[in-house]
Amino acid sequence: MPQPFSIYTTTVVPSLAWVFGHEATHQVLHRLRGVADADYLQLPGGAEALARMKASGGVDYDIEEAACDLMQAKLSIAGGYTRPDFLTSARLKMPDSPRKKVLMALEEDRPQWSA
Repeated sequence: MPQPFSIYTTTVVPSLAWVFGHEATHQVLHRLRGVADADYLQLPGGAEALARMKASGGVDYDIEEAACDLMQAKLSIAGGYTRPDFLTSARLKMPDSPRKKVLMALEEDRPQWSA
């Protein structure tokens, strides 16, 4: 992980809310990895989630990337820059990928993830 804290992006990202929603979530999740009682893969269900991800051909990073994809839209939605019904998964050009399936599952529980 870059030290000091840094974020990289391109000019094709729709807004700063998308940049910070996605890249800052990576930073938060990286800092939680290995921290007792905070590592998302060590939380209840984490081992099962990882096992299911690997069984479907994915890797642990797919879980993190799906969470970051979710949060990029959520921060932008919360700021009023993106319409409330926007689904990041609809833009992913990877049908049936493990990452997209996790993202779609997170998006299905939209009220629980609302800002």
